[in-house]
This record gives sequence, C-alpha cells and structure tokens, in this order.
Amino acid sequence: MHHVGAPDSLRDESHMNLMPSEQSTSTPATVFLPQRQTLPVVFASPHSGRVYPDDLVSQARIDAFALRASEDAFVDRLFAAAPQSGAPLLCANFPRAYVDVNRGALELDPRMFDGALPDNADIHSMRALSGLGSIPRVVSGGVEIYKTRLPIADALDRIDTYYTPYHAALQKLIDTTRDMFGYCILIDCHSMPGDSMDLVTIPGRSGVGRLLWPVLPPRLNPLCRRMFSRHGLCPGL
Repeated sequence: MHHVGAPDSLRDESHMNLMPSEQSTSTPATVFLPQRQTLPVVFASPHSGRVYPDDLVSQARIDAFALRASEDAFVDRLFAAAPQSGAPLLCANFPRAYVDVNRGALELDPRMFDGALPDNADIHSMRALSGLGSIPRVVSGGVEIYKTRLPIADALDRIDTYYTPYHAALQKLIDTTRDMFGYCILIDCHSMPGDSMDLVTIPGRSGVGRLLWPVLPPRLNPLCRRMFSRHGLCPGL
C-alpha cells in the first residue's frame, strides 16, 4: 500500500469521516499494489473518497448526509480484491464534492468564485456550466453545496493538493503497466445513483458507459460482454 502525497488539510484526525473507514486521513489517494502485477490492468476509484476536509464542511450550506450524495460509496471496497488478482488499485480518499478528478483540472464554473480565473480555465464546458466541474458547485440532484462564493485561490490550491497528485499516481501506474505488457487497460470504477434503478426493467442488468463503450478496442467489446454474462449480468448500454 502506497500513500500519495500528504496535504496538511487532511492530517487532522478530527476531519469529518462520516463512517468507519480504512481510508487515510493524511494523504489524498492510496495505491494498493499487487505482490506481482500479472495483469495489464489498472483499477481506479476516483469518487469513493469519504474523508471530508474541515473547510468543505464549514463552507457547506447542506448537512453531512446531503454532502455525500455525489459519493460512489464503498466502490473502493467492491474492488479491493484487485491487487490479490494481480492488478493495482488507486483510490481517492477525498470526496468528489471537494474535487472531481474526472474533469479537466481547470474545468471551472465562474459563478462559484471570487477573483480572476486562470486564462486557460475551461469555463464553457457543459459540465462546468452545470456546476459539475473539477470543483463542484452542486452535488447529485443539483443541490448547491456552498453558502458563498469561494476564493479562486482556494480552488487552485485544491487542484494542486488533490487533483494533481491523484493524476500523477494514475499516470505512473499506467506507464508502468504499459512498460510491462505493451499496453494498459484502465478500469475506472463507479456506481450509479440509486434512483437510476427506477429505469431498470431487467434484473441483473449492468450499465456500460455510453461514452467509453464505443471506443473500446474491438477485441475488448465481446470480451466484456462475455465476462458480464458469465456472472449472470446482462450488459446493456
């Protein structure tokens, strides 16, 4: 197990850890390595962090339960066996409501901040304008997070302290895997919102992301479908 970075903002054990957790309060992310990597695969869980920094809690206009609405709860635990199977696992320890590493680093909603945004900030992306940039304005369901606007310096500090170390660790795992096997398959691990189950009409149906499925290499598409089917799941788009 390797801890990534060590931001001061997570060192204090008094931070709001909303449930019993083995997640580190001293580092933004943790890498779990196999004794010997035997698979050309890297697993990453970017949205299951549940160590809530004090500044997020104090600035929030919503309670602790509502803050967790965007969290992919326990997904890191669902994939905890990856290292025993021969693949590394990277887990964010900070929550998605604080920093979303599945966005461009400067994908920022200008309505959130006091101060001038960097000239290269992506303020026109649909995700940023929806409040779902790298520093989210809302949690799942469109509920506003903050009482007031945030200083842009705070946002840039979060990116430097959390976003950048996470992606540096992910890139290192990918590069190492490609060096070993000649290629790397990245499996980004997520969960779906509970209300999405209202649309499920076939028990055991699994959802495959519409954006990623079409760009899978041709040989991986049927392989993934067979894997789901073998475990009694019905792969769908």
